[in-house]
Amino acid sequence: MSDEISENISSSHVDIDADLTVEVKDSEVKDASIRQRIDDLLEQKRLKALLDDSEDW
Repeated sequence: MSDEISENISSSHVDIDADLTVEVKDSEVKDASIRQRIDDLLEQKRLKALLDDSEDW
């Protein structure tokens, strides 16, 4: 009887951890895509500044 209760507790604990892991992974993916977008915009800004530099012409 106590083994059955322990198994139920253990399996429910694993499910909770799995759900948290999924949420963390979703958050990490979202954060990575946001960082990538920021990097892209900064690169565009840098390239635009290089092209707009009138001293080079």
